[in-house]
Amino acid sequence: MAKGKILKKPFVGYVGYKIWHKKEGRYYVCLVPRVGYELKRTTITLAKYRLSRKLGRRLSHHEQVDHKDEDRTNDRTSNLQILTNKQNCRKQVLLSGKTERVVRLKCPNCGSSFRRRQHLVKYKIEHGHKPCCSRKCGGQWSHRC
Repeated sequence: MAKGKILKKPFVGYVGYKIWHKKEGRYYVCLVPRVGYELKRTTITLAKYRLSRKLGRRLSHHEQVDHKDEDRTNDRTSNLQILTNKQNCRKQVLLSGKTERVVRLKCPNCGSSFRRRQHLVKYKIEHGHKPCCSRKCGGQWSHRC
């Protein structure tokens, strides 16, 4: 059985234990199925658990819990918000101060201009390939050579 503080209101069919994760420096909730329920044992962050309880539902796999003040130890529900993976990635890029470089290119097949992220184009050019505007143009261009 998991060691930790037993939670009073875990999800239906589970017993919840609040556990401190020493390496990450934050709390997790270990959800153990009760007798008679055919569920799997799972572990989620305390932030995800608290926001799920506040909303009255479990969060789906594409929803992420974000800390508004960027302090992962501050698990108060007023500090938590739900973001998609894409929104969370964008937020992290903005906070890091890095911006993605976009380059303008001309398609060798149809001649139209298009934009691509630099890190995606760099590899192709280094290996002797010419980036095209679409998969269709890329296929037509590769059969020309």
